[in-house]
Amino acid sequence: MNKWRLLYEELYNKTKPFQLQLDAFEAEKQALLSEHGAAQEQLNALRDSYAKLLGHQNLKQKIKHVVKLKDENSQLKSEVCKLRSQLSKIKQNERKLQGELNKALGIKHFDPSKAFLHESKENFAPKTPLKEGKKRTYGSITFLWQHLASCPFS
Repeated sequence: MNKWRLLYEELYNKTKPFQLQLDAFEAEKQALLSEHGAAQEQLNALRDSYAKLLGHQNLKQKIKHVVKLKDENSQLKSEVCKLRSQLSKIKQNERKLQGELNKALGIKHFDPSKAFLHESKENFAPKTPLKEGKKRTYGSITFLWQHLASCPFS
């Protein structure tokens, strides 16, 4: 019996820190659940007051609320525009710095403006005259026809 008691105490001592951690997690869970409940109650109260306000008979109060919402909306839109312009400036600056870094490191970047400017195109006049190639003779063509005739085609 003593042996089991010692084993139990040893096991209890090993699991005690984990039990404390589990209790802390449980307390945190309860706190978060109560915060969630309070936030849900506040949301319900705001929703009810908003519904009352929109259905309110006082037209001036309703108009003021709508004007306030429109002002807030326009403020948010202007903030979005400002943030987008800042983002584009930052991206442009980043591209510029990346180009300078690549130039400093000797990394060549693809230049789309030079993509189709090849001098060795058939539409361009050659810089040197073409060399005269081998002339075909009747003998070589005859040999070719004889060779093709001897090959089976099926």
